[in-house]
Amino acid sequence: MPKLHLERTFFFLFTLTYTSVFAQITDEATYITQNLQRVKLPLEGEVWYYADDIARQIHLFKGNHSSWKIIDYPTETNNKITLAPMNLSVSQTTFKADNLLEFVWLFKDTVSRKERIKILNELGDSIFFFPFNQTKITVNELIDRPTKLFFEKQEANGTYSTTVYGLPDMVLEKTYMKASNFHRQIFGYKGEVYYFKNTPDKRLEIYYPNHSLCKSIPLAIPVSSSSRISEDDPYFFADDKTFNADISVEVVYSYNMRGFDQVRIANENQKILFHSNSFSSFIIDRQARQPDKLIWNYQTGDINANNQYRVISLPFPFIYPATTPREKTYDAPIERIVLNHFGAVYKYQLFSNAISLFDSNHRLWKNLPLKYSSNYRWSSLSPFISDNIVNSDSLIEIIWIERTDTSNARPLAHQLRITDERANDIAFIPNAYHFQVNQFDNLPNKLITKMTNGTTKVWRFNTRTAIQDPSVSNGLDVQVSPNPFVTSFTIFCKNSEHPIHIRLFNALGQLVFADKNVQMNAAITPPHHLSKGIYLLEIFSEKTHTTRRLVKQ
Repeated sequence: MPKLHLERTFFFLFTLTYTSVFAQITDEATYITQNLQRVKLPLEGEVWYYADDIARQIHLFKGNHSSWKIIDYPTETNNKITLAPMNLSVSQTTFKADNLLEFVWLFKDTVSRKERIKILNELGDSIFFFPFNQTKITVNELIDRPTKLFFEKQEANGTYSTTVYGLPDMVLEKTYMKASNFHRQIFGYKGEVYYFKNTPDKRLEIYYPNHSLCKSIPLAIPVSSSSRISEDDPYFFADDKTFNADISVEVVYSYNMRGFDQVRIANENQKILFHSNSFSSFIIDRQARQPDKLIWNYQTGDINANNQYRVISLPFPFIYPATTPREKTYDAPIERIVLNHFGAVYKYQLFSNAISLFDSNHRLWKNLPLKYSSNYRWSSLSPFISDNIVNSDSLIEIIWIERTDTSNARPLAHQLRITDERANDIAFIPNAYHFQVNQFDNLPNKLITKMTNGTTKVWRFNTRTAIQDPSVSNGLDVQVSPNPFVTSFTIFCKNSEHPIHIRLFNALGQLVFADKNVQMNAAITPPHHLSKGIYLLEIFSEKTHTTRRLVKQ
């Protein structure tokens, strides 16, 4: 049984003295582990923890990094026990409505190699266990809806079943047979549903929240002795609004024919909306207050050709076998990110010494140089792009890793750098070889870095709060007053140039007001319907420009 240690022993090195260059980040704590996790618990709030497989203990710390609890691993003869590799291995009130911590453990029999999963509280009391091999459990959370647990296991005949439990208290609701690729989702028109792929019967099964049947839809595949539905399908996805604006259900699924993977999107009437035999991967990119996009990694068919990365707006009228409409095709991987000041942009990196940003219309917007330090080059770790995580000006910030240039250097030297879009250094962390920007709703953003000495550091961003940032300029020295403003503001320019033009953007990067030939020292009144909040004011002439951050009260 796990034992609860209440003594406040410090199993990590806690430092507040070292700060990085330029003081834009502050070292909060150093942990002697490289598997540090941060969670937000409903009762305790922010918690840090790590699993020590050698000492066989879980170490937990409060949000201020003070030691909170130490939990011993459970013990059982002939079993190797670790935290289960699932989406929620440490929780509170998820499985039981008390204030005790809950742990999901994986028991692996060292003789038979069979695996079991047990859920225990911090006192070692059993909450639930799953005594089967070849199992997978997933905690499913939907906003404003009860949490569910899915338990998938392989049956004796080789098919899969999924059992749904209501949380907390593990209430058995329903067992679905022949159910692989199990989902719970909010459809566009039907609302909350359960759906899964019935592989043996080649069907999409959809059920209502009360587990009554909604629809059973055949999956259209060619009639051939070589055609078979794929059991483990990374593309499987369904909805009734994502791909087409009608109310019919559409499903993405793969099958194998003559040894080659095929991917289709078809509606509930088996009408094929899209088909590809060279579909490498895709994601459905959903961002708050942004249109959905399908980002498709497309193999052109030539084994020597580069992949293409296509952006497709959703929904759109699919016409098969005509060419799929597309917004833009890139020749390197892309990622859509949403910036605080400018809205949605596409991050594109073909070479390691620069990152290109494209606006929502796929026009080149900014080139961000990555200028290496002496004897360093960029590593393969993907850079993190933002415009308000490190500080509150409107310049783009890049967090990235450098490593020694010579491949025969042992050990390799690493350092993390934070630079802006002009390659100016904001901060750097020597000996950091991996990083994560950790973000939770209503909690401060933290930078977590793995260090070459085997420790993990937690950093706090020292975000500047100034409204204006005079460095975001190119030749114009202006002031805007009052700021914050209520109905109007005035631009004062020391090195006045005419004509002066202005454009005002909201936090999503949308143009909300523009004016040409603006007079200095004259009141400017944007539309009265503008909501309170943060705006970006762009002031420019034929040769110069500057930007200012405005707040409307």
